[in-house]
Amino acid sequence: MDARKTPEIRKSAYYSAAMASMSSVLFGISLTIMGCMHPYVSKMWRETMDQTEVDNLWGIVSSNIFLGCLASNILASIIRPNMKGALILNNILYTMGYITFFFSQSFGSIFSGRFIIGLASGITCAIVPIYTSLISPIECRGLLLSFHPLGITVGITLGNALSCFNTESTWKIPLIITLFLIGLSLIGLLGITDPFYQEKPSDISLYALIKNRRARRSVFLVMLVHVSQHLCGVDYITLFLRDLFPADMYSPKITAVLISLASVVITAFSGRYVDRIGRKPLIIISSLVAGGATAMFTFGIYPTAAALLFVAGYNMGLCSIPWFITAEIFPPKYASAAGLLGVSLNWVSAYTTLAALYPLHIKYGRIVFSFYTICMALFAGLMAVFFKETKNKVPAFQ
Repeated sequence: MDARKTPEIRKSAYYSAAMASMSSVLFGISLTIMGCMHPYVSKMWRETMDQTEVDNLWGIVSSNIFLGCLASNILASIIRPNMKGALILNNILYTMGYITFFFSQSFGSIFSGRFIIGLASGITCAIVPIYTSLISPIECRGLLLSFHPLGITVGITLGNALSCFNTESTWKIPLIITLFLIGLSLIGLLGITDPFYQEKPSDISLYALIKNRRARRSVFLVMLVHVSQHLCGVDYITLFLRDLFPADMYSPKITAVLISLASVVITAFSGRYVDRIGRKPLIIISSLVAGGATAMFTFGIYPTAAALLFVAGYNMGLCSIPWFITAEIFPPKYASAAGLLGVSLNWVSAYTTLAALYPLHIKYGRIVFSFYTICMALFAGLMAVFFKETKNKVPAFQ
């Protein structure tokens, strides 16, 4: 390669990765921005239903984004779309989802809008990492791949900040700002690199993978890590972070934003240690720290410190390592089927965990956090027994 072209190639890769990761930012915003609508919508719904029904329906619409993610993940694995076109499409879907909220605030309208946003989010998580890998020079691939998880945490922080505008007169402002960001993202995507990429159909079907006896431990592990990523409590804590802090001590809104900012910093630095320390010790430590934090929530011990501890623990390993493991515990020809299994289970777990446990959080309070603590203790034990370190090893069955 002409050395004079190398800086131009790297500049193009950085720009393309950054603009692709704007979709990751929009996904993160979509996880937390619902807080701006909650007071107004809840008040409106209470005119025709009791508080228990309002809480149950709000849990459903909050988690419905993950059903959309599941649907688009399956479609993306079947259709294998052009990546630049898919990134543009997902921004159009984000626009459609957010516009839906302006027409009506009924359960059906918000449910539909969240599902459409989920379709966009699923495309984001299916396409952005692969796209970034394809357009990245080998010498900076690791850095550019970190843009996706970093973008999600930045988006979560922005969503928490925008959710502070949650009165009857201001709840539309965060949605308008998000639509503006989507517009900027769409314009930026027009100039990104369009890699020619046509993945060959996998030689191994999902059914054949599951039936393969040599793959059984790997199949068990990929199911374990993707389900456990949500059994740590991250979905409830992320979406309803401000509800964890007593309002008479400090501002829950400001505290939620500051803790989200801390997650950005932790995510930015955590990736550099994965290859130094190894996947196994990091994910075990990560799960134990997250479990310790939810134990603190259970007993009401320093909720701010518990939230910071959870953010540190989760972003240390649970946030990203399940995705590394999925690619590293299967031979390459099994990767497509393994990815479909793992990511689909991930979205199903996100939806069912939040939809089932949100009403329990409302009814029983902090004791529900003990469930997450128990799950993380079991997960750490199972990983210690069954998972073999994959650092610097060729992808293969466990």
